[in-house]
Amino acid sequence: MAGLYRFEVWRLLTCFMFMGKLGFPFLLNMIYFYRQSSTLESQTFERRTSDYLFMILFGALLLLPIGLYFQFYLLGQGIMLMVTYYWSRMNPNVMISFFGIPFKGRYLPWVLVALNFLMGGMPIVQLCGIFVGHIYFFFVDVLPETQGVRYVRTPWFLFRLFPPELNSNSPDFANARAVYPGNQNARYRDLGPGRRF
Repeated sequence: MAGLYRFEVWRLLTCFMFMGKLGFPFLLNMIYFYRQSSTLESQTFERRTSDYLFMILFGALLLLPIGLYFQFYLLGQGIMLMVTYYWSRMNPNVMISFFGIPFKGRYLPWVLVALNFLMGGMPIVQLCGIFVGHIYFFFVDVLPETQGVRYVRTPWFLFRLFPPELNSNSPDFANARAVYPGNQNARYRDLGPGRRF
């Protein structure tokens, strides 16, 4: 917090870049984070790049006030567990093997929390990440299916960061085009045809 008073605003970003001390738990966390994040990008968020970016930003914006309140200044593990938790909700019955012990994907976040605890860590930041992941899951997946309402949508300006073909599967893409009318390809057409190296 003192860093913000000194206008060290980069701390709002860099606090998510520390994923823990080097060691066995760090290695396992990074392996699972890479696998689950890649799976989300290639399956759940296929051609929904802006939605995936919004999920990360949504989690970061919720973790920041939680971290300030509880005085957690390193939130990288929270983002990792948020992504892992959302993956586990999208793939609850996928079988995972952990040192030869098979279990369903829905239990992966809790296995990682238990491992951190058994290795001597305090998994409070990880539990906060699971909590934030559940909030995202509830507002983006549960409410629209059960109540038919969507309170959380990807902002239109995030769709302008990527070519339209990378967001063609997004349910919010049509709404974003309505809010921001005009040719979505225009900003990329000015970049030229491109040249091969």
